[in-house]
Amino acid sequence: MIICAQCGHANRLGHIFCTNCRSRLNLNQISEEDLSAASPAGGRRRWRLGLLLVAALILAAGLAFWPWPLVAEHGTGADQQQARRKIAQLEQGTRGRPQVFSEAELNASLAAALPRLRQRETFRVSAVQVQIRPNALVLAVSATWQPAWIGDRPPLRMTYAITGIPQWEQAGRRFVVQRGMLGHLFLPGPMGLLIAPIIKRCFQELQSAYPAAHTIRHLELEGGRLTVYGVR
Repeated sequence: MIICAQCGHANRLGHIFCTNCRSRLNLNQISEEDLSAASPAGGRRRWRLGLLLVAALILAAGLAFWPWPLVAEHGTGADQQQARRKIAQLEQGTRGRPQVFSEAELNASLAAALPRLRQRETFRVSAVQVQIRPNALVLAVSATWQPAWIGDRPPLRMTYAITGIPQWEQAGRRFVVQRGMLGHLFLPGPMGLLIAPIIKRCFQELQSAYPAAHTIRHLELEGGRLTVYGVR
């Protein structure tokens, strides 16, 4: 309530002039407690917003811990052998002779190199894949995670994926992330960078199995295939 300084009448909040004598009220006497007490609807709105926020966090966590299936072509032993022949051509450094890799050949090569990956006690990578899209690459990692807070229960199966475009510049090469996926949780735009370090570490370690990867100067994506141009 706002007490009128002229007549002492108690006015409800929301009035600027006294309803009894029409004198201007001193609004500085309103406290935060008065506002809270006079606005139960505002308290209910805050409670509802808080409830919605908690529900959104629970939903996001559920989507993040729901593994996203790796849909790229796995490849076979024949695909791996074919890829090795093409990699050997790149390692020879013959200018002007690009090599065209299928999705299956790339993933067969990654699977063959997976034992080289340094595994951690609480985080073990089970698969690394590449999916070729018309104008982008999808780099995906499947792993099991055993955080301390789950105790002796089975580890969580996690999937991470980023979609982007590889670029080569004078300063070096980089992968421009367009979006990401943590499980089924969509990470638009720059939010995909949150999981990029996990994927980057895996692919960088697997490159040690194929020295030719360090000599690539250009890539082209077309028709579900990756054209690789070798050393300068």
